[in-house]
Amino acid sequence: MASDASPRVSRGVKRSCSVFTSERNKVQKLCKEFCGYSEEELRKAISGDETKLLIYSDLIDVDVLLARWWRRRSRDLKSVQLSSGSPGTQLRQICRLEEAKKFLAFCVMHLSSMISGQQMETDFPVYFTLAGCLHRLGYHQEALEKVEVALTIEEDPRVLWFSKLLDKQIKYNSDRASRLSSTLPSTIKLPIPIPVERRNASELSLLEFYRSYASVHVPVVITGLVQLMTSSHWTLDHIKSVIGSRVAPLKRHLKCSAEWAKLESAESCTVAEFISCLSSGEETRYLFDWSLPLYAPELATELTIPKYFANDFLQRAGPGSLYYNSWPSLFIAPKGVFSDMHVDSFGSNFWMALFQGKKRWTFFSQEDTCCLYPKLDSTMDPTFEADFDELNLAEFPALSCVTSRECVLCPGEVLFVPAGCPHKVENLEASLAISANFVDGSNFELVKQELQTNGLIDERSATLYETLSNDHFNSKMDFELPHLPWSGLKLHQ
Repeated sequence: MASDASPRVSRGVKRSCSVFTSERNKVQKLCKEFCGYSEEELRKAISGDETKLLIYSDLIDVDVLLARWWRRRSRDLKSVQLSSGSPGTQLRQICRLEEAKKFLAFCVMHLSSMISGQQMETDFPVYFTLAGCLHRLGYHQEALEKVEVALTIEEDPRVLWFSKLLDKQIKYNSDRASRLSSTLPSTIKLPIPIPVERRNASELSLLEFYRSYASVHVPVVITGLVQLMTSSHWTLDHIKSVIGSRVAPLKRHLKCSAEWAKLESAESCTVAEFISCLSSGEETRYLFDWSLPLYAPELATELTIPKYFANDFLQRAGPGSLYYNSWPSLFIAPKGVFSDMHVDSFGSNFWMALFQGKKRWTFFSQEDTCCLYPKLDSTMDPTFEADFDELNLAEFPALSCVTSRECVLCPGEVLFVPAGCPHKVENLEASLAISANFVDGSNFELVKQELQTNGLIDERSATLYETLSNDHFNSKMDFELPHLPWSGLKLHQ
């Protein structure tokens, strides 16, 4: 959870040397535990060039430090082949190398000696870099202790944001351990999924939707709704005829990815070219979450937003605000492509309307997130270490503590996904869909907490947080709303 920053403390403040009395022994013990090397062995394993990296680096970003280390050592590690994924994905692979672990352990040892030797006792970047190394080695609690010291020396939004990330990771790990401690070995098995409830729109009022699903964070499929959502009949051919010449960025699933939903950037092409490739059986790219208001406004004007999602506080924030024109967005996928386990950003709710194809959805409750082995590297959006295609309960026993919900979304159906619920999606057929993230009374407080934290390093998130937190902001739910045309949604707010 986000909290207000602590008061600024002068860089000249001196801390008692007794704080650091056992620092060297403690860190050396951690290094020995993690990679099995003593101080002498670590010094022998690290070359002079690698030592210079630490000496001449800015002592701020451990990821930059690791990237520099890899550029120097990759020539000696020719047998290591990194994937073609993003820098974050490659960095995660690098961190798993024994040589990288040795280098990080050496950094921990060296930086710790700088502190205990009082060479840079009041220099907060030393603590920050030390915390980054410990985090990458998996010592999150120890990393948080160093960050807290850094914050007593100098208030820095990046450091405060990092402390929030570490808090979140530590809580995931603690909650998972607590859940596992109450599960007997004889009960370790994968629970049977619960079907997602289906409701017809003609029998579901906005008030009942809010009380029975949104406010209690339960997914639901709403039928009899999609035919009311477009002024034209939406098919892949219709999309091609309206925006076929538009160039769109595509995604590609990568199993080892460290990116959100394990989707990496792929090549761009025209919408018409991509749609033509769907029937080949060889297409693996995905047109994923492409904003219609920003890039295909002529399609956005054909849309009507269902009343269940029309109380969107993001629209009330006004033109120019973050996310004001981000959604609805377009999804076009070939058969077999999927997005891996993920949680929608900034605490937002989510809905999807399906026009063509079928999609298999698997959900977990927000409370079960810790048991899915979430990992936070350098963003607040977790990736998940468990392989959900080949479940291994011996390696990931906490999966036996969760209960999933499943559905196959069919053409003409709308799905509601509550804020904070991890989910994954498989395209069973070539598919066409639209979706949107939204904020209403059910997730308003969570969204403000997430935006306050994100605002430490992102100015637009900070501005949106201030807008939503203003005493005069209208956060009342209107349960008499009808379905609203896209243009009407903007005017209504």
